[in-house]
Amino acid sequence: MKNKTLSLVLAVLMALTLFAGCANDSGTSSPNAAQSPSTGIESSDPADADGPMELIVGCASDIGSMYPFGSATSGVKTKRVMVYETLFWLDYDGVLQPILGKSYESLGDGKYKIEIFDNIFDSEGNHMTAADIIFSLERYMEDGQNLASFATLNEYYTTGDYTLELVYSPETVGQFEAIITNVHCITEAAWNSSPDQMAAYPIGTGGYTLVSSETVAGSVYVFEKRDDYWQTDEQYICDYNKNTLSKLTCKIITDTSTLAVALETGEIDFAYDIASADLKLFTDSDGAAANGYIMLEGTNNAFTHLLFNCGAKSACQDLKLRQAICYAIDAAACAYSAYGVFGTVCDGAYNPGLSDADSSMGNSDYYTYNIEKAKELVAESSYNGETIKILVQPIKTVSDSAPLISQYLAEIGVKVELLEPDMALYRTTRTDETGEVYDIELYGAAGAGDVYVYSSLKELDSKNYGSGVSHIFAADDKLQELYEAASSVDTHSAKSVKALLDYINENCYVYGMYYSPKLFFGSDAISYATTAIYLDAVFTAFEINK
Repeated sequence: MKNKTLSLVLAVLMALTLFAGCANDSGTSSPNAAQSPSTGIESSDPADADGPMELIVGCASDIGSMYPFGSATSGVKTKRVMVYETLFWLDYDGVLQPILGKSYESLGDGKYKIEIFDNIFDSEGNHMTAADIIFSLERYMEDGQNLASFATLNEYYTTGDYTLELVYSPETVGQFEAIITNVHCITEAAWNSSPDQMAAYPIGTGGYTLVSSETVAGSVYVFEKRDDYWQTDEQYICDYNKNTLSKLTCKIITDTSTLAVALETGEIDFAYDIASADLKLFTDSDGAAANGYIMLEGTNNAFTHLLFNCGAKSACQDLKLRQAICYAIDAAACAYSAYGVFGTVCDGAYNPGLSDADSSMGNSDYYTYNIEKAKELVAESSYNGETIKILVQPIKTVSDSAPLISQYLAEIGVKVELLEPDMALYRTTRTDETGEVYDIELYGAAGAGDVYVYSSLKELDSKNYGSGVSHIFAADDKLQELYEAASSVDTHSAKSVKALLDYINENCYVYGMYYSPKLFFGSDAISYATTAIYLDAVFTAFEINK
């Protein structure tokens, strides 16, 4: 986007940042606000922008199919915010803004009424009704990627052409908000007209369409602003649907070093997924943006952690072995390997950026690196030379620490085998319910609804698994009781969340290692008038606060 005015980009790319919140009965506010982009740049009036606003972003994760559902990588998020829409959007002040949904109301006992706008049309002219929202919910559930959010959604039905109701029993904290801000809705007519479930061409209600003539699958995706976007009422226009960007070109550069070079040479304007090894190109020794670059920092609910297999078929059933493993790992070194100077060590099995976390929940001496103590605990444990298999999530900021973990455990005499499958095989492997495939999972992703402590630890919920035993294979009734207390709308509190974390730490079921803010880098040579709004668009496109 050389020599073009890019001021309003921020408003476009900022839209998908928010997922769950705890709204009040009026349907307007929530304490779970996303944090606005940290730019240090004063905002200007959008009217200052001159000419068409275009943006070229680099992304290490392919957008792939135009399919509106499925798991969300950084590439997929870009696609979704450009062409599809959710019912509501949670803005930076914690207010649920109407998008497809005009209003909502809590009827009590886990029941919610939603009214959608009556003038919604997708890019092919199909009229959206409440029946299409139900259709989208069902497709989303059938897809199976986000079942936790729907676990206790017992009923969902239309009550009119433009009204529907959702009923939860029991209702967990943030569950309603997670669904209404996460499910990207389409018309059933659009779905039925597509010969390939929108794999090649998306049909959505959003403000942009895919420019097929300029798009090369797996390489370049071009999105252009619609002239016939359905929402024209200014009172319902927010940062999510301002549609201020004229054109977005997303270049897929899977090699992160090449991605960094593309930003250096000006081939792209902004980039996410910059690897820790390349951060030095865009930051100084203090972690500030280097001369010639802009750095954006947003919250990141993810945190890299170990999930122990505590079942009878794993050597990690032994508490002392689990504790030894934690003490043997230098989490600070692992954090640096993944995020450079931006990596921060956890003080518990959580990310302090989660909406219900507070400083009272951490522990200042949380498994502080102590190789001698680790060796003592191994000697006191029942460990007998078994090979500990670690399933590694194939995300670079997670997997970068795997070799270090292997080295640390070798120092205390624990044999390790790293299982490092591709993403497809990984997803299949981690669903194992036998407890025989791996002993530890090195995990670090954050799902759309992972904005609370309990939801970021959903692997501990035995009700999520057909076996009736949690993902850590621990048949622990007290753990389940504490988990449900921290997740229920009736009992959720700082006290119940802390009780859950304390119990997890006491039993060493999960070892929290490190986290980092999400980072974007861009060239400061780009000409634009309203910089802050421009940057907000970048945040929206990549859902940077998720």
